[in-house]
Amino acid sequence: MTSGDTCVALDIDGLPVVLVLPERDVELMMWTYRANRILQEGRDDE
Repeated sequence: MTSGDTCVALDIDGLPVVLVLPERDVELMMWTYRANRILQEGRDDE
């Protein structure tokens, strides 16, 4: 890891996954997370 990198921990079907992302990729990862949450909320409403 270098200065500015971010560590992201995810739980994928019970499997812990840790990603180390360069600073430039953090925003892209957040958009993916947000899209997933929006889709999940839509499924929960059905």
